[in-house]
Amino acid sequence: MLLEQEIASIIHFLLDATGNPNPYYHAVPEQFSFPAAYFPSPEITTGGETFLTYRLEFSWYITFHDETSEGAYALAHDALSAIMRKRSIIPLISPTGEKAGGYVRIDTALIKPVDTGVYQLAITFVSRRPYDAESAANVASSYVMNLFTKSNTTAPSE
Repeated sequence: MLLEQEIASIIHFLLDATGNPNPYYHAVPEQFSFPAAYFPSPEITTGGETFLTYRLEFSWYITFHDETSEGAYALAHDALSAIMRKRSIIPLISPTGEKAGGYVRIDTALIKPVDTGVYQLAITFVSRRPYDAESAANVASSYVMNLFTKSNTTAPSE
């Protein structure tokens, strides 16, 4: 699965901020390990920005799972607090997990319970892109999901 730089950067940031729970990117299996973070595909709306760029408005509903609601709340709260401590600015990372320069700004962030042992972190952010789709696609194609597997413990921290 390929990731865009903003998505990869947010995943990296949130996993680091919450003590690296087991990440899931597709459907959460029935038998999964606690604590866990589920990163589904975000919802995206579009709009014009300038004569040279357009914008993608992301709404992302990330869930944190634990054996208890209190544990799930603690993970979601840690994620929300980390975002706020950084003034809603998350540094962009390179495909190797190093700081790449630049950032993504989180516009809104909130947490809420969704089930026993599950809390949701809802975030929104905007990505501005050039109309030249070829250059944007080349950058996105280099972010691969295995950068964020539990076995990869050598990724640099913030």
